[in-house]
Amino acid sequence: MTSSSSAHFAVWLLACVAASSQAEVSKADASRLTLDRIFTDNEFKEKAVETVRWSKIAPVYFTLDESAEPKPKTKKAEAKKDKDAETKGRDLVRHDIATGNKAVLVAAGALKPQGEDKPLKIEGYEFSADESKLLLFTHSKKVWRSNTRGDYWLMEMATRKLRKLGGEAKPSTLMFAKFSPDGTRVAFVRENNLYVQDLDTLKITALTTGGSATRIFGTSDWVNEEELGIRDGFRWSPDGRQIALWQFDVTGVPPFHMINNTDGSVPKITTFPYPKPGDANSAVWLGVVPADGRSKPRWLQIPGDPRERYLAHMEWTEDGHQLMAQEFNRLQNTLRVRRADPTTGDTTVALTESDKAWVENKNSFRWAGDGFVWLSERSGWRHAYLVKRDGKSIEPITQGEFDVIDIVAVDAKGGWLYYYASPENAAQRYLWRTPLQGGKPERLSPATQAGWHSYDLSPDSQWAVHTYSTFTTPSVVELVHLPEHKVVRVLEDNRRVREKLAALAQPACEFIRIDIGGIALDAWCLKPLKIDASAKHPLLMHVYGEPAGQTVKDAWGGQKLLWHMMLAQQ
Repeated sequence: MTSSSSAHFAVWLLACVAASSQAEVSKADASRLTLDRIFTDNEFKEKAVETVRWSKIAPVYFTLDESAEPKPKTKKAEAKKDKDAETKGRDLVRHDIATGNKAVLVAAGALKPQGEDKPLKIEGYEFSADESKLLLFTHSKKVWRSNTRGDYWLMEMATRKLRKLGGEAKPSTLMFAKFSPDGTRVAFVRENNLYVQDLDTLKITALTTGGSATRIFGTSDWVNEEELGIRDGFRWSPDGRQIALWQFDVTGVPPFHMINNTDGSVPKITTFPYPKPGDANSAVWLGVVPADGRSKPRWLQIPGDPRERYLAHMEWTEDGHQLMAQEFNRLQNTLRVRRADPTTGDTTVALTESDKAWVENKNSFRWAGDGFVWLSERSGWRHAYLVKRDGKSIEPITQGEFDVIDIVAVDAKGGWLYYYASPENAAQRYLWRTPLQGGKPERLSPATQAGWHSYDLSPDSQWAVHTYSTFTTPSVVELVHLPEHKVVRVLEDNRRVREKLAALAQPACEFIRIDIGGIALDAWCLKPLKIDASAKHPLLMHVYGEPAGQTVKDAWGGQKLLWHMMLAQQ
C-alpha cells in the first residue's frame, strides 16, 4: 500500500472510530462535537461577508447581495426562499463608505435578458473606468482548476440595456473579457485566440489566428497556470492602442492521462500536456499586437530557448512607453526583469535575482513613480525594495530580522507601502506600513488583537475591510479607517457561532516549536479534556506544509479545526 493510500485508509478508519464512538454522545449535549454537528448540520459555519468591489472614482463600494424582498416568516417559507435564491438572482448594491447608506444600483430583475424568465447568475463583474458600463460574467465552466470560461454581457448603466458579447460564439467560450481604458471596446480570449469587440457596433476583430489545443494565445497551458498562476494572458496598453499577450506552444509536451472516478459510475479519462522533469516544456513568447488588428503580433526579443524558460509576469509601465517582463530559467534559481520596447521588441535586463536553491515567484509589478516595489531575499530575509525601471538603483524600503509576508498595497500618492509581517510570531499576521523611501515601520493592526489579520484596502488606502480571528475564535469582519484603524462599522461578528463554541468543552490548545535538529518547526497541539500525567496518551499527527500552504497559524480553522477538536474530546 502506498503512503498516500495508507494515509487515506488511516483517515477513513479514524472517521469510523469517531463515528461509532459518537453513538454514546447525546445530541442534546451541547458541549460535545459530532460529525453531524460539524459537517451535516453546519452548526458552526461562519457567515461570510459579500466580496467588496471598491469604486475607483467615488468613496463607495459595491457588493452582490441577495435580491431585496420581504423575509419569510415560517421555516417552510425559509426553505422555499433558499430553493428559489438562484431564480431570484442578486442585486448589485452601492454602499457609501462614510455613512453606511446603501442603495440597489442594479436590481436582479434588470438582469433578465429579453425573453428569459430569470435573471443572470452573476459570477463576476467589472465597471468601465467611468462606471458608465458594466461587464457581467455568467454561465461559467472550469478550465483546469478555475471557472474562467463563460458568457459575458454588457449593461449600459444609463439605460440598463443588456447585450450579450461574443457574437456567434458558442455558449461559455469567452475568457477574461475586459474593457479598454476608454471603455469603448472589450478584449477577450475565445478558443485560444484573442479578439476585440467594439461596444457601439458590436463588430469583432480577431487579433490572432491559428489558436488551437497546442497553440495558445492570450491564456495559459496547464503547467504555467499551475506553477506560475498565469491565467489571464493579455494586457491593454494605457492608451488602448495595443495589447500585450502571451503565446504558448505545447507541441511535443508528453500527454498525461488522469482517471476521474468521482463524477459518475463510469471512470473518465482526462488527458492534457504535462511535462515531467527532463521532458519538453511548452515554448513561450511575449508579444504586442495593435488593438485594431491591422498587423500581426510583434514578439519580444528574449534570448535563449523558449522551452527552457518561464515568463511569469508582464505589465505595461504606467506611461505606456515600455513593457516590463520577468523571465525565470528552468531551474528557477535565476530571475531576470526585462524592459522591452513595444515598437521594436528589443529587451534589456534591468534587474537580476539569483539564489543557489530557488527564487520565489512573489512579484507582480507594483508601480511607484518611475520605479516599482520589489520583494527580495537578497539580505537573507524577505524585504521590500524600491527599484528604478532602468535598474540603476535598488533601495530598501523595509529592513530587519523578519520577513515581509506579502504586499497589501502601494500608496504611491501618499508615499506608503502596506504589507503583512509578524516579526515576533510566525504563526500570526499583522498589517504594517513603512514610507516608500524607507523609515520606521508602523504596525496598524491593534496591539490588543493577537492573531491573524487580513485586509482589503480601498484604492486610496484610507479604508479597508478588516477580517480578524484567532485559532479558537471565528472571524469578525469590520470596515476600518486607516491609519488609525478606527472601526467605522462591524459587517459581521459571527455572534451565533461564538455562542455555539462557548457551550463546547474545548480541548486546551498550545502553540509550540519542535526542534528537528538545528531547525525549529512551528506546531500546534490540542490536548484531551482530562490528562492523567502518570499515563501515556495516544498521539495523532496531522502534517501538511509548503511555502504557499501554511497550516500552523493563529487563525480560525473552521470545520478542519472542529474535526481535530472532536478527536481530542474523545
